[in-house]
Amino acid sequence: MPHHLQLSLKPAIKCSQYSPSGTQSLGIFSFQFQGTNVNLIDTPGFDDTHRSDIDTLKLISHYLSVSYSNNVFISGIIYLHRISDNRISGSTKRNIEMLKGLCGSHAFRNVNIVTTMWKGGEAEEGLRKENQLRSEDSFFGDMLSRGAHLFRHAMNGRGAGEERESALGIVSYIVDASSSYRCALQIQRELVDQGKLLNESTAGKVLLAGIQVASETFRQQLEQVRSHMEEAIREQESEHVSSLRGVERDFQQKLSRAENDGSALVASLIDVHREEKRRLLARLEEVEKKRKDELTAKNLELQDLEESLEHILESSENERREYQNYRSATKQNLKRAQIDRELAEECKAAVQKLKNRVRRLDCGVQKTQKASGRVRTALASGLVNGAASGTIAAGKLCSQTQHL
Repeated sequence: MPHHLQLSLKPAIKCSQYSPSGTQSLGIFSFQFQGTNVNLIDTPGFDDTHRSDIDTLKLISHYLSVSYSNNVFISGIIYLHRISDNRISGSTKRNIEMLKGLCGSHAFRNVNIVTTMWKGGEAEEGLRKENQLRSEDSFFGDMLSRGAHLFRHAMNGRGAGEERESALGIVSYIVDASSSYRCALQIQRELVDQGKLLNESTAGKVLLAGIQVASETFRQQLEQVRSHMEEAIREQESEHVSSLRGVERDFQQKLSRAENDGSALVASLIDVHREEKRRLLARLEEVEKKRKDELTAKNLELQDLEESLEHILESSENERREYQNYRSATKQNLKRAQIDRELAEECKAAVQKLKNRVRRLDCGVQKTQKASGRVRTALASGLVNGAASGTIAAGKLCSQTQHL
């Protein structure tokens, strides 16, 4: 049976290390491996500079819920962790808690923790860090004791060959292991089977706890600033008061954002799907416009190049006629005519190459329009009757745009 999905979660690393432009939405990479269809679902990480943790959780929840509703199960979770980090930060600990909340202890055996960024000559230090990750339940200890697996990615070399071999080894293990065990993740059961709101899910509670801590911190800092400001007003320190007002506005904005984040988590599964549907449709329109604009630009470029070719050919023909009429043409004139002929041949080749590019672009535009229609139909058909396929198709269509 084909392994329909692999889900890659990487809260602890920069996405740009693993994809050409960074992962700001779902990226879907499909390939054949030992006769098996494998789909790697690449997700944005938490603590991403381009989107909030809440948006990331909504994106992941949407995909997982629609796939589960269509009886598509995750074959394995790949969590990437930098072994090169000097210490395990608070945000990393929270990301690990998010991973546990998304999966649930019953699905830990589907989790594959992959340590990355091993450095030559520092293996001993890396192994020391790995032992800490293994032994402490606050990190990966409890997951490993319940069946999770730990891999070292490209520990013995960072070359392309070593990295490819290491990555395929991990894929091979997941494909083999998932043939005997697949299960629904905790976030899927909570949102689909139990009908919980996002803030009521285990992963949502982890995120909400962080928001509440941040809100309380901002609130206390705001009170301190206002106390200092009142004192500065009494002392008539106008410059200090002006400075404190700026600090007050900054903390007030941070507090408001944190409170809005907390409210945004109070979302039902239908709310999440509607929001993701709007985002996907907007992305599809962006893809269509980009391809049409590129086709228009290439057509104009082709028109200019054809006009240049026509001018070169006309000039070359005139010189050829002059040469035939005047046999006494100098070597310099002959050389110039030869250069013009060579330039004309190069220009012809460039025109043909551009024509081929325009034809491919035109074909791409037509394919995009057809694919967009299928995606819109799938999205419009709702949660059970095809939203998963629509999400996958939209992700593939958007992620492949740059290659056409």
